[in-house]
Amino acid sequence: MTFKATNIKPVNKGSIVCKFDIEIPEMGMTIRECTLIRSKDREWVSMPSRAYEANGEKKYFSYIFCSQETLAKVNKEVIPQLSHGQAADELYGDVPF
Repeated sequence: MTFKATNIKPVNKGSIVCKFDIEIPEMGMTIRECTLIRSKDREWVSMPSRAYEANGEKKYFSYIFCSQETLAKVNKEVIPQLSHGQAADELYGDVPF
């Protein structure tokens, strides 16, 4: 199964780098509104979710559940797409050097 990052939109707010969709061509499926999170020296893909409050704490409910194995594969395939080639151009624009 392959995962392709599309519809990339820079956010650069807090730890959120960008929002994007993930296409899974073999399934004819697109997961919309994923986010690339960067914190300290780590980056990871976060599936679509909504925030809610419970016991005075902010929590997140994920709309898409993936096994750890699948999520690791998504991270391995998608993150390089977001930092190389066309996806990087969409995120960072033209670099003047």
